[in-house]
Amino acid sequence: MKRNSKILVFILAFSLLIGSAFCFAATADEEPAKKLTVISQNVEYSDTLYLYYAVYPENVDTEGLKLEIYTSNPTGEATPVATVTESTEVTITDTDSTDYVCRAFKSPGIALKDMSAQLYVKAVAVDGTESSVRRYSIVEYFNEMSFTTEDEDKSAAYRDMLKAGDAAQLILNHYPNEDANDYASNYKYVTVTDGTLADGFDRGVYLTGTSVTPEYNGSDATNTGWTVENLMTGETEYVAFGSAIVLDAHVSLTPTIKPYERGEGYYWNNQPTGAKTVNYSSPASLNGLGGSTASVTGTNVDGVGHFEKIVDANSGTEASFNYGYNRSELGNIEGANCNVVEFDFKMNKVLYRTDGAGIKTIRLSGSDYVLFYRNAEGTAYSIGVAGAANIGIDEWCNIRIEIYAPSGTQTNKKAKIYVNNVYSCSITLTDTSDLNSRIMFYLTSNDVKGTTIEIDNLVIADIVKTYVAE
Repeated sequence: MKRNSKILVFILAFSLLIGSAFCFAATADEEPAKKLTVISQNVEYSDTLYLYYAVYPENVDTEGLKLEIYTSNPTGEATPVATVTESTEVTITDTDSTDYVCRAFKSPGIALKDMSAQLYVKAVAVDGTESSVRRYSIVEYFNEMSFTTEDEDKSAAYRDMLKAGDAAQLILNHYPNEDANDYASNYKYVTVTDGTLADGFDRGVYLTGTSVTPEYNGSDATNTGWTVENLMTGETEYVAFGSAIVLDAHVSLTPTIKPYERGEGYYWNNQPTGAKTVNYSSPASLNGLGGSTASVTGTNVDGVGHFEKIVDANSGTEASFNYGYNRSELGNIEGANCNVVEFDFKMNKVLYRTDGAGIKTIRLSGSDYVLFYRNAEGTAYSIGVAGAANIGIDEWCNIRIEIYAPSGTQTNKKAKIYVNNVYSCSITLTDTSDLNSRIMFYLTSNDVKGTTIEIDNLVIADIVKTYVAE
């Protein structure tokens, strides 16, 4: 292909088709619903830039179909700045290999100096059927492509095209609203999953320093905020719903549950009478190592109990880090029928078993164990029962084990387990000794060298609390 030839490629540059977006639900007795959807946007490169829009018609006569173009979001009787009536047929293939036969419309030419201009478009049929409004700009296109292509050279080239817009604006002294900061490469690209920005769109470009407060419209009520990912560096941070986000980077926003931070445990913040608490501020806080001390070390690292395998996998023996106590240390609470053990926990490696069996990671009194299970991908753990996968690799979480002795006896004991104060499961315990008098954490001979278990903010308490099945 010659270097100076025009490039016109209809591809779905950024997938806009979701499987449920297109419904064909009309029955034999109903007239099919009419619908127009702008499903793809693209750019033609030449001396002047052009935006292309692919419009998918459902049960709509395309004769006389037009594309109305506005410079602001049209409301009421807004007048378009341009109307495009010419279109060509083009087939768009979705990521699930579904083909959509569309009509492609070409916008009027856009000069380099105007590449940040936002265009708002909607498709309109002769019978009045309209599409929803789509917003797009050359700047958004180049940003979008730079973050979706897997070709690093092309990604850099798309960003260079933004600098070409900067140069054109500088030479022609063209800055919208006489704002010297309004130049092509000074816009930040934002995408929102299951949410919208204040202007009603789920993606777009905004000048650096713009403050946005996205609104969540997803269905998962457990989500509490956004994972804000820097698209250039991959770094992430958590921002609570309702909080403003200042755009100083290109970001994607994905709804999430607030990551756990050490010291946020339920009982650590609401310590019961007589509770014994340990925050591992000194080596004396490590109550002891059991098994082969040649296989593991137990130290305090930055105020955290640090238990580490120091020999290769399948060498050494099973070892444990334990914290034992006398029941008298818990205040002899009258009528106590529940023993609470709560702690912050982190493990940095994938557990060795891949057969779905549980691993003896935590031990209570006698032969009562709380097993860990790795998920099939080796990316998370479940505690107590398989399948929950609610503990991440190398991520702090809070684990709470509530041990109940029904009717004040030491038989038929139950343990309810919570992760980050969310109920995970219940297990039946078998030991018939007192409620509980220790907590032990195990590393096995099968664990690889460098596997660590870290513990902080340990709370042990006897309380009066009735067991309620969940």
